[in-house]
Amino acid sequence: MSEGGITVGGGANFDGDLISHDKIVNVYQSSAPAAFPFQLSPPPSDFTGRTAELKELLANFDKGATISGLRGQGGIGKTALARRLAADLAPRYPEAQIEIDLGGASAHPMTAAEAMGRVIHAFHPELKLPEDENTVRGIYLSALHGKRALLLMDNARDAAQVTPLMPPDTCCLIVTSRWHFTLPGLIAKDLEALPPDDARALLIKIAPRLKTPKVSETFGVWADEIASLCGYLPLALRLAGGALAERLDLNPADYARRLTDTQKRLELIEASIHLSYDLLTEELQTRWRALAVFPDDFDRAAAAAVWGMDEDGAQDALSELVRWSLLDFSATSDLTPQPPSLEGKGEQTPLPFRGGAGEEQTPLPFRGGAGEEQTPLPFRGG
Repeated sequence: MSEGGITVGGGANFDGDLISHDKIVNVYQSSAPAAFPFQLSPPPSDFTGRTAELKELLANFDKGATISGLRGQGGIGKTALARRLAADLAPRYPEAQIEIDLGGASAHPMTAAEAMGRVIHAFHPELKLPEDENTVRGIYLSALHGKRALLLMDNARDAAQVTPLMPPDTCCLIVTSRWHFTLPGLIAKDLEALPPDDARALLIKIAPRLKTPKVSETFGVWADEIASLCGYLPLALRLAGGALAERLDLNPADYARRLTDTQKRLELIEASIHLSYDLLTEELQTRWRALAVFPDDFDRAAAAAVWGMDEDGAQDALSELVRWSLLDFSATSDLTPQPPSLEGKGEQTPLPFRGGAGEEQTPLPFRGGAGEEQTPLPFRGG
């Protein structure tokens, strides 16, 4: 008796014991480990707004785009929109839909090789990969070759991390990041805070009692106030709405009053602030805090004066802060012969940080109401 296996017509593999070369015992058909190429998280069931942005993004794919990037500060809703976009695109890419958190906002982002390994193992779970990244890249491209696959790479750090992940042109790639970088073929979209009406609608979806008919006259007005105190940021709205939905004894009027306290507002998005801020060098942290002296838009010369440095050096520092989505840049219009300025938008215009003369400036993320000290969203240029 001998042991072995044979292959019969159709390519089926049969293993077992062979007796006298013509009798097979314990015949079974071997099978490869199951693949798991559908790993896309659904968008939030209460996803609200972003109609114009979604229409624009889908139109880009209709025109032949295969790489789309969503950029913006923490808590602005990049991941939610990316998942909504991916869900709408999924029928076009029926062979695989894979989402990976690249950990770009963490101290230890995922390497490109690790991310490629995740994609490869979605198709070939037990494949042992080499250590060389270039070889892994070849296997990655082979795994995706000819496939209609959608890849969502969330929370990317930089171009060096994402460039090796660019798939064959039969696939599409959606990238989200707090950082500004370019890739060949990338069409980027910078996200802003929600419009007030959409912010209010999202808040009410999360906390429906803000629009309960019997109390709408007393509670409904507070939806607008709370949305404003949240800076119309989706993350802050979700945290505030969640508190109201879970704590039925919490009166919206009382909660709005508490949110006028700077520290309470800061707690809503403190984690998102620090994920970006903590990754800056100590020098850039200091320079960013110093920009709080500006009550409105400012230009390179003004930043250079505050920082006590030449304009070229100031431009480099400002560019780095823009790249980290901690400032917004707006080119000056033809009607205003000024240097390029870093422009805030509406309620996100940063104003002075709290603290008296000579004290360390402390960033405050939200604007206060009329007559109160103005407390800015620090991610927007002041």
